[in-house]
Amino acid sequence: MKSGAHAYHKHGIKMGLLFIFGYGYVAQVLAQRWIAQGGYVVGTTRSAIKKIQTDRLHVVLEEDLSVWRYLEKSHAVLVTIPPSFSFDQAMKTIHATQFQAQPWMGYLSSTSVYGDHGGAWVDVTSPLRAKTRAGRERIEAEERWRDMEWPSIAFRLGGIYGPNRNMIAKVLAKQPAILPPKERPNHVFSRVHVADIASVLLASIEKGVNAKHASAIMNVVDHYPCASHEIISYLYQKIWHHKPEYIAFENAEMSDEARAFYQDDKKVSQGTLLEDVGVTCQFPTFKEGYGNIGAAF
Repeated sequence: MKSGAHAYHKHGIKMGLLFIFGYGYVAQVLAQRWIAQGGYVVGTTRSAIKKIQTDRLHVVLEEDLSVWRYLEKSHAVLVTIPPSFSFDQAMKTIHATQFQAQPWMGYLSSTSVYGDHGGAWVDVTSPLRAKTRAGRERIEAEERWRDMEWPSIAFRLGGIYGPNRNMIAKVLAKQPAILPPKERPNHVFSRVHVADIASVLLASIEKGVNAKHASAIMNVVDHYPCASHEIISYLYQKIWHHKPEYIAFENAEMSDEARAFYQDDKKVSQGTLLEDVGVTCQFPTFKEGYGNIGAAF
């Protein structure tokens, strides 16, 4: 890794060094695109099997203090770690760093902060009504994130899907589609393809550096909130050419975390995302998204 090196992609935009706390699913896709445009990436992980070292990508265990020397040289800093001890440590490290120049700062939050709105549309101005533990912890994390001394952005992501993280395996295994609870028969949720998340982040980084872009919160979701059984039914028709077996929520076997997911019913709006970063969803609904994933079909 050539620390401090800078590169330019074909449009002449300075890419430089991207530092990612939490080298997970979204981070990997973002890093691939950043590197493809000539940049460098340093990331942290809790898993030894995810350690990587190449000329342009350096992923180390989060307790490896040697990596912090790269942070002060960062062009952009992204925190993907959910609320946890690791998140708190990342925040302390950022606050203690003497950056050579003000970097773009982004945090991946979740639309779970909105809680239940009875199926109504919500946007970034809507009240945060989270009652689940995960949702409340996200709200607290966002509050700590807003304490930054420089402009920063919280990206509230819908349900993330994409290659190697989708419902196709369930359909191939012929698992039944779970219907919503009786008290929430029209339960829906919002999702977003990982490629669209990466596009939004890259565009925001460009705006943040070149146009002093500093919008505090963005919802990153597609245009079509819907129930999960609608997706399962669609995939069944594509793969098996018939409808799935349906099972009532009350009779389904699932974890407490999965059951808690059904407590919230809302449709999340992108709001002014297009105007903010100038990005149009490549996958505006799950149909385009699964068509892209669809080697399985």
